[in-house]
Amino acid sequence: GRTAAITAARQGHQVILCEKTGHLGGALRYERNVPLKEDLYDFVRVKALAMEKAGVEVRLNTPVTPELAEAEGPDVLVVAVGAKPIVPPLPGVDGSNVDQACHVSEDDFTCGHRVVILGGGLVGCETAMHLTGLGHEVTIVEMRDQLAPDSYLYQGKSLREELERLKIRSCTGITGREITADGLKGADREGKECFFPADTVLLACGMRSETAQVEALRDGAPQVMIIGDCYRPGNMRQATFQGYYQALDI
Repeated sequence: GRTAAITAARQGHQVILCEKTGHLGGALRYERNVPLKEDLYDFVRVKALAMEKAGVEVRLNTPVTPELAEAEGPDVLVVAVGAKPIVPPLPGVDGSNVDQACHVSEDDFTCGHRVVILGGGLVGCETAMHLTGLGHEVTIVEMRDQLAPDSYLYQGKSLREELERLKIRSCTGITGREITADGLKGADREGKECFFPADTVLLACGMRSETAQVEALRDGAPQVMIIGDCYRPGNMRQATFQGYYQALDI
């Protein structure tokens, strides 16, 4: 959304960027207190400065509703409402010992010493490295055959080498079955059950587009563009390119 706003403004359009929370950053705010991602969070500050220089009007604490879109009457509405973490339908998933892995950078986040992360994609692996650096005992449980299959070739190779160097335990080919007060129950492809003791279970099971918000705004302007994670959950590189090229079409 920020890249689209900057690109459109530089082309001479009058641009208003509305953010429902009191701060910019979106999903990148999850990275702000994670040492290995601190440079990535600086990207938010760079984009904020670029928007200011381009003349983008930023409105914080302003969720875009159909009513707001009707009142403003924009010629083009760019919808970039993002995605939310997936909560798998497992027994015990609503327990007090369960949280989303993306919340580890929150200022008030706490977890036990033994942590099991359900999901071994980029988020799960990077969370494991961060928590290991803080002294936690971490195990990654992944249903696919390889960790971080959503990474680029050399990125994934380096990530897996770092996990090995840090001696982070990982178990692939395991599907989560139930979360208990003592840990995570799982099963392999043959149905053999296994158990991973944990004080805290963190979920890193991917993201789901905010489709309800998107559908509510489809008629908000003569031209509506849907970009970023609410179009298809991806990474920052993909979202930035999509925002740039979509804005060129305005």
